[in-house]
Amino acid sequence: MEDEAERSGVRVGPHLRCLRPLLREWARLHAQLGREWQSVGDAPWWYNERALLSVLAGAVWRTGGSALEEYSEQKRRDGALAPGRVDLWLSCGSHSFWAEAKAIEVPFTRSGSQVDRITRCMASAKIDIRRCAPDGSTRRLAIVFGKPYLRLGPRAERERPRKRLVAQSAAVEKHALAWVFPDQRRLPKNDDWVCPGAMIWIKELRR
Repeated sequence: MEDEAERSGVRVGPHLRCLRPLLREWARLHAQLGREWQSVGDAPWWYNERALLSVLAGAVWRTGGSALEEYSEQKRRDGALAPGRVDLWLSCGSHSFWAEAKAIEVPFTRSGSQVDRITRCMASAKIDIRRCAPDGSTRRLAIVFGKPYLRLGPRAERERPRKRLVAQSAAVEKHALAWVFPDQRRLPKNDDWVCPGAMIWIKELRR
């Protein structure tokens, strides 16, 4: 059986190195809450976008940054500025970001790729974050939270598809990737599917 360190990971491109500590903390928070909630078959990672965003914001605060969620802001719409809402503003050291996030369920089967499904979700997040006009200092991030679902079965049989999903993520357009699949005996489930962990893909938009 893999140890906890092998069941999570962070891959970050050079210009988003500042996000590495918070993504590691994001994984630790999910693992911690998963252990605390497993007695009732619950976990933080299978809730909606708003809940998933709160875990990321918590990781920002716990690594010494600042975060503001779901706040009103002027955004570009049809060539003009109009009232809107930003999913998340965060700061990490000297870096600050606006972020727009989407959540997606990823039903993972033995064959087939989920890359197209994740890519479409990322495209939607990119459309939203482009409505935040660059101001010269605040950078822009498109975020996709992934909720993988695997067929119910022995834990050993769930390892291979989970590893394939992480491997497939190499083909998703991104600048940062993190995942966490805590080793726990009781996972949230829906019918014959279990939700074993969480993934996050992040793309920075520079124009």
